[in-house]
Amino acid sequence: MGSYALLNKVATYMKQFRKVGVNVTGYSSEYVSVKRERALALARARAVADYLWSQGIDSRLVFIEGAGSDKPCSLLIRGREVSNARIEITFRDAIV
Repeated sequence: MGSYALLNKVATYMKQFRKVGVNVTGYSSEYVSVKRERALALARARAVADYLWSQGIDSRLVFIEGAGSDKPCSLLIRGREVSNARIEITFRDAIV
């Protein structure tokens, strides 16, 4: 399943439950500086948030964070380590 297909499912869910918020956290691989890692990770999270907003999701329900290379995701595929670059979307409790 492609990224847009998954984001469309998230948007559909959020439209059905209008008071549910999401945290969008971007991660990056290790670079020369922590500042650069966090900036790249935040840009990734913002791109996801922008897409959700373009699908009609209220911007007050989408919270973004750039975590840099914190919480590395160590994954080996065919003996090679996969990059830590990823986006995590977690649902928040209902907002009242």
